[in-house]
Amino acid sequence: MSPPEIWGPATWTLFHTLAEHINDESIIPQLFNNIKQICMFLPCPECSQHASIMLNQIDINKIKTKQGLIDLLFVFHNMVNKKKHKRMPVNYAEIHYIYANQDLSNVFTTFLTSYNTTGNFKLMAEEGQRKMIRANFGKWLFENRRFFVKK
Repeated sequence: MSPPEIWGPATWTLFHTLAEHINDESIIPQLFNNIKQICMFLPCPECSQHASIMLNQIDINKIKTKQGLIDLLFVFHNMVNKKKHKRMPVNYAEIHYIYANQDLSNVFTTFLTSYNTTGNFKLMAEEGQRKMIRANFGKWLFENRRFFVKK
């Protein structure tokens, strides 16, 4: 299995970078649904369950702006960090700068290579779901690339 130290940062970087690069807020519900799909099949069952429970409590229709999505992901990430007893971000401006300056294409490629599992039979069965999610999300992102700022 790809360790959480690999797929975790790649997944968070993807989520935060997408939020920072979005340039049309009408796409937020679709993006959020893709984020939920990715989280449903994380390579760690406990992480997946925790993330899904948290995300299912969110009414995405209340998130109307890019900043609202950025804030939502910031809070979500910090809740996970707190649960895992990890260091919280130093400050919001620093985090914003990091993700706003990422190359979305490179971030997506890194995510694709890290979002996988091998070894455990149950998790290998879920790998089929992850392959489908990677393919569907890649297609969605390609078809909607105009909604994201090119850096």
